[in-house]
Amino acid sequence: SEWLAIAAPLYAQAINIRDLEFTDYMGWDPDTNWEVFKNMVSNMKLDRLAFISSSDALLDFTPVLRGQPELTKLELCSFEARFEGLDDTVAPNLNFFKGTLKQAAAIVPGRPVEKLEAICPRAVGCRCLDEDVHWKLSQSSKEINILKLQLHPNFNEATLRAMLRLLVRYLPNILELTISAETGLSAQM
Repeated sequence: SEWLAIAAPLYAQAINIRDLEFTDYMGWDPDTNWEVFKNMVSNMKLDRLAFISSSDALLDFTPVLRGQPELTKLELCSFEARFEGLDDTVAPNLNFFKGTLKQAAAIVPGRPVEKLEAICPRAVGCRCLDEDVHWKLSQSSKEINILKLQLHPNFNEATLRAMLRLLVRYLPNILELTISAETGLSAQM
């Protein structure tokens, strides 16, 4: 936390930063240093924000994104990141999102997302077969044409087949599909 307090005044003056990546910091607390981070980012006009943390803190990204109308790329490697009270005016130019399927279902609708990289990190709470999630992904204001999915280790062929049926139904215009699985799925689908 000390480094964040030291860096905050410097970042507050760094209004020309367009590409910001925070990695490997695990000590996020929603009531203290998260507030410092939100204040730091609020003066910036970002094109890309990458936030990579294995912290299990419930962090609400909506306030971070509210002041980012120029943001086109958002990469979240923070499974517990949330979007509370998100509306269409937040990050209206977002065309690339990387995060969990649950997060994608929250941020994609109404935004011009054309490229999506989604992870289904665990079997518990898996959203891969959630029809509502796939419907929400189809609500991008532009066609999603590049989709990369990383599946949890317990994924099996039956689940993959069912997920592919949902993709064909809700995202029929995908031009490039990459599915990464940590299991021994066969090549015959």
